[in-house]
Amino acid sequence: MIKSAGGDAISLRADVSDSEDARAMVEETVRAFGGLDVLYNNAGIEGESGFIAQLSEEAFDRVIAINLRGVWLGMKYGLPRIVERGGGAVINTASVAGIVGLKGAAAYCAAKAGVISLTRVAALEYGRYNVRVNCICPGVIHTPMVDRITGPDGLQPRFIQRSLGAGPRRQCGRNRAHRAVPRQRRSTVRNRRAFHHRRRLDCKLDESTRV
Repeated sequence: MIKSAGGDAISLRADVSDSEDARAMVEETVRAFGGLDVLYNNAGIEGESGFIAQLSEEAFDRVIAINLRGVWLGMKYGLPRIVERGGGAVINTASVAGIVGLKGAAAYCAAKAGVISLTRVAALEYGRYNVRVNCICPGVIHTPMVDRITGPDGLQPRFIQRSLGAGPRRQCGRNRAHRAVPRQRRSTVRNRRAFHHRRRLDCKLDESTRV
């Protein structure tokens, strides 16, 4: 798709939780394009659903390895290359689940909260090198992954409101390739606009916090 639009691209198969794979991804990119300007850590899984005491150690470790360790490894090997170029940008995909709790998703929430904290630390450490570091915290987006989480009952307005909110338009976000979902009922949360405003995160380092 990128090449057909006149751009250039390479594809690499890798396990983002594996140190050697993460390093190889960065080095192959630098070799192909002469440097690294932007790093986007977006890989993630929802993992096994269950209450904390029911969750297996293997399931917990797998989510943390991919969703949190994978972001750290991406920055570990990518940031030095961005600094070499005189600056650039890092974007990490977190989630509103890293800000509020989601029942049955302890590992996922913990990992995404970790991504938010990692992003803040990276912004403080690398702002001096002209590197912007931000994270994205999406709300509920109706995708096959959300369908797997919600199970046979599907995505209900109550789930959206109770768990992650529905955004300023009070409806679930949706992938253009996925089916539309009905608008949820009006929320009973007071001052909804201010409520969602407090959820927005911007980890961009400004002059007042530069170190």
